[in-house]
Amino acid sequence: MQYIHEHYAEDLSLNILADKVYLSPRYLSDVFIQETGSGINKYIKQVRMDAAKNLLIHTNMKINDICKQVGYQNISYFVRSFRESFGLSPEKFRQSNGNTKEKTN
Repeated sequence: MQYIHEHYAEDLSLNILADKVYLSPRYLSDVFIQETGSGINKYIKQVRMDAAKNLLIHTNMKINDICKQVGYQNISYFVRSFRESFGLSPEKFRQSNGNTKEKTN
C-alpha cells in the first residue's frame, strides 16, 4: 500500500505491482483483498481521487493539470471517476469547497 501512495501518479496495475513485490498477480490480488477488503484497482482509484480532492481544495491548479498529476491521462475519464466518487464534477466540488479560482495559465 505504501508503494501505491508514493507512486499513484504513475502507471499502476495489478501486474506492475505484482512484479514489484515478486508475487503472482492472482496471489497479490487475493492477499490485498484479504488485508484491505478492497481490490487493488479500487484502492488505487480511491488514493488518486483523495489526492485530486486535496489539490482541488488547496490549490488553484487547472483541473486538466490535476488530472495528470494524479495519474489520469484522459480528462473525461478523470471527471467521470471523480463524479462517481464524490457526486460532483471536479469544478463543482472546488466551488462547493470555497476555492473558486483556477489558475489561468
